[in-house]
Amino acid sequence: MSTNTWITVIIVAAIIIVAGFFFYKMPATNNGGVTPAPTGSVIPSPTGNAEENSFLVSDQPPASTVAISRATVKDGGFAVIYDDSAGKAGKVLGTSALLKAGDNANVKITLSRKSTDGETLHVVLFKDNGDGKFQATTDTPVKDSSGADVSSTFTVNSSATLPTDANLY
Repeated sequence: MSTNTWITVIIVAAIIIVAGFFFYKMPATNNGGVTPAPTGSVIPSPTGNAEENSFLVSDQPPASTVAISRATVKDGGFAVIYDDSAGKAGKVLGTSALLKAGDNANVKITLSRKSTDGETLHVVLFKDNGDGKFQATTDTPVKDSSGADVSSTFTVNSSATLPTDANLY
């Protein structure tokens, strides 16, 4: 091969490598080129260890239930779903069964009403007071290291899909 051919091959290879790196680092887009917002929230524990007190919830379609893919609580407790009241947790819409200490997969929560498209719902983890039943007056929200409730929000969205069952190993 001549020197010009080698230079051409090297330039083409460099362009392919740069283009490949660019497309590899580029976020996935949906129809119309808009980058989708993250649909799951994992709330870490006060120690930063996601195995101690955390949960994973995704945006979900309108329904009379909420699916939490994974909930981990250090001492056992409940995942509680609230409606939104001016950006804060409002009225309780549903409560999980008692979550055992440790990992809990595929937590289903029945709501007191069907959720509606476009609404924001809140999830808050509570520590059980020992009676095995959720009592808003005596069960306490699990706190993170800053003293805030271990909580997050998700959106009810008719184009969302229900999360697939989580397998814990």
